[in-house]
Amino acid sequence: MLRNYWTVAVRALAKSKTYSIINIAGLAIGMAACVALLLYVRYENSYDRWLPHAERTYQLQTRNAGAGLEPYFMQQAPYRLPWEMKKDFAQVEAAASVFVRSPVVKIDGVPSIVEDAWVADPTLFNVLSLPFAVGDPATAFRQSGSVVLTEAEAARLFRGEPAMGKMMTVSLGGKDYAMRVTGILRDLPDATHLKVPMIVRLDRSYYADQAFIFEYWTGGTGYSYVRLKPGSDAAGINAALPAFEKRHMPRNDVGVGGPDAATNFEFSLANVRDVHLGKAQQFSMTPGNDPRRIATFAIIAALLLGISCINFVNLSTARSTLRAREVALRKVVGAKRRQLILQFLVESVGIATIGMIAAMTLVEIISILARPYIGPALSFSYFGAGGIFVEVVGITLLVGILSGFYPAIILSSFRPGAILKANKSAQGGPGSGRLRNTLVVGQFAVSIGLIVCTAVIYAQTAFLLGRDPGFQKDGLVVLDSIYRSQIDEPTRRTLTERLAKLPTVTNVVRANAAPPYENKSARTFQRPGRAPQLIGDYYVSPGYFAALGTRMIAGRELVPSVAKDEVMPVPYEAATPAEASAQQDFIRRGLNIVINEAGAREFGWSRPEQAVGQTIRADLISTDAGPIPATIVGVAQDAHLRSAREQVEPAIFINNPTEFNVVVARFNGDDPAGLIRAIDREWRSMIRDVPLQTRFVDADIAELYKRDIVEGQMFGLFAALTTLVGALGLFGLAAFTTERRTKEIGIRKVFGATVADIVKLLAWQFSKPVVLANIIAWPAAWWLMRDWLNGFDERIALTPVPFVMAGAIALVIALGTIASHAFRVARASPIVALRYE
Repeated sequence: MLRNYWTVAVRALAKSKTYSIINIAGLAIGMAACVALLLYVRYENSYDRWLPHAERTYQLQTRNAGAGLEPYFMQQAPYRLPWEMKKDFAQVEAAASVFVRSPVVKIDGVPSIVEDAWVADPTLFNVLSLPFAVGDPATAFRQSGSVVLTEAEAARLFRGEPAMGKMMTVSLGGKDYAMRVTGILRDLPDATHLKVPMIVRLDRSYYADQAFIFEYWTGGTGYSYVRLKPGSDAAGINAALPAFEKRHMPRNDVGVGGPDAATNFEFSLANVRDVHLGKAQQFSMTPGNDPRRIATFAIIAALLLGISCINFVNLSTARSTLRAREVALRKVVGAKRRQLILQFLVESVGIATIGMIAAMTLVEIISILARPYIGPALSFSYFGAGGIFVEVVGITLLVGILSGFYPAIILSSFRPGAILKANKSAQGGPGSGRLRNTLVVGQFAVSIGLIVCTAVIYAQTAFLLGRDPGFQKDGLVVLDSIYRSQIDEPTRRTLTERLAKLPTVTNVVRANAAPPYENKSARTFQRPGRAPQLIGDYYVSPGYFAALGTRMIAGRELVPSVAKDEVMPVPYEAATPAEASAQQDFIRRGLNIVINEAGAREFGWSRPEQAVGQTIRADLISTDAGPIPATIVGVAQDAHLRSAREQVEPAIFINNPTEFNVVVARFNGDDPAGLIRAIDREWRSMIRDVPLQTRFVDADIAELYKRDIVEGQMFGLFAALTTLVGALGLFGLAAFTTERRTKEIGIRKVFGATVADIVKLLAWQFSKPVVLANIIAWPAAWWLMRDWLNGFDERIALTPVPFVMAGAIALVIALGTIASHAFRVARASPIVALRYE
């Protein structure tokens, strides 16, 4: 029986080649896009599920809700937090904290820098079950001075030679330590929030002069993890953490006062499987993602698949009249309705199978082409762990049944007597014409909506990349490695002076951060008569704003000729009478600072010039010494020193040379590579133990919006695919409709209708669904894009232009699709159409 059904299906396909190709092509494109998107969604939801005991492994995260700062969520926490939790919560089985550093490593005297290396508690492998290729996690950190490398990092550092047991020199806390490789990790899967090229066993002696990092509560010093005992309730622990914070975190009785640390900082447990798509994305080791974005692409996948099915239903119901006699004759010779339904379902599943074979070929091609943009997200195998064979078969059957069910019901419902009487054909099921029009409207509504989204995303991205961020991002190079502990201050100053003399360099300044800022620093400041406020504070050398190209709105920049423009070199806490005296001298002398426009507004001044000359109190040294009077000498233009998704934060800029960690140079000319070579020559002539590290600010800023650019490209691709599938269906429907109306058009021409009249008649018939589709698509796209744009501090206006443009594009495509059929039928001789009437 099934063999007979399959034979009939093959003959039906061969008999109507055009419609078969349209059906298969539409299904193939829709299913390929659906499979590709589902692969992407599956990949994004698979992060860290490979990690053993992932279901009870948690990262400790921090919400900073300090007054005066936009609340933000970060994946870091204080070092001591997991250890205090282990004492207070019996559910905690193991705990570990990690500092992330980029140490200079020497092997056989050759220096290199290991970015994002971990300095971790010896208990790390009791919490994170990382896969070892060589060595034993139970003994790898038994001895101090132990190092574990990943396979890739071991191959890089030891140039392909076996690394296990080898010695290396690692610089930590300003000192060099001899260490032994005691383990080799397998390279971690791509789907992980962890970035770990090298792990050094933590010894507190490495940071003897920075002991405060082990006791620090107010901010993230690194990454912290805990593993809970089986059956533990993480939600219950999270509910108990506010009380835990009040018990352990100190009251803020420093300087000018302010809220307690427990008020500003809130901690929570996040399962490692939820980190990648979680709310906390500040200071992440690897870029996270937004679950709303993933849900959007999942919806697009379903819509594309649905549109492909709509094409099938439209063409099948439209062509039902051509198979009416076949159905009538089968019923006459005894075929039951359920047999006919099964026959047509077998046909549709067969077409879906052919479409899926073509679709998987497209997916293979897409996965290769898209890898440079989205990485391994579309990589897949058919069989084995993570194979998609079952899903492919499931989608094929689902598409075949969904696409074929309604046409099967329609075709099997024809009554033999009505069909065979006077050799007449059926006219389709009742309401089938209205259904086809409704489905076409749905197809084009999705297409128009995606075109609108694509246009808005591209316009917003272009606006972000082309707007004035408040500084000149082009022509800025940053030297990151100049503040390594191996380089002393006189060498830094000499090197900076040499860089300033390079022909294309116009300015060289120092700071504790360079755009785009990643770190967030805040300190308590108080304007007399107002409550203390937590305000961002950053350290810059004189000339910083001129180097960045940021205008001074009022007052002046900090200058080297005014002693008060620089922080006095005094300790934060006084340990001797001499240090206490130095602190008092600092308090009596005071300090000059610069604030930005947002800072002036935050302190309550409506105009920037009102802030100049005013004095606020600053928490720069310990409580016993008291706050420092800080005089505002200038107000700088607001500048987007971070992503445009974040508001410009109120900020205070202080000249504190002891806190600098980067050098920023502005240069002219169009040969940045030549500049780097010149800097490298100067570097090598003075520094041999530390490799040069540089980066360009404009490239870093472009990287901030890379995901938005890729997202726009993906929306554009799927908008094009949706429109193509819809156009294919419309092409087939137009071909069939114009063919069925040949005699009607002949009669119209006999009664005087012109070619233009006929073309207008057919064009209007197929334009109406597009007009209705606009009415549906515009509100949905407006709501979606308004929500997306609200995620940016600066954004374009949502004007009618992209909506009208999308509607016009859809209309042009629709008219272009049916134009050839309309002209061909309109120009045909009525004699040919009416010959047999």
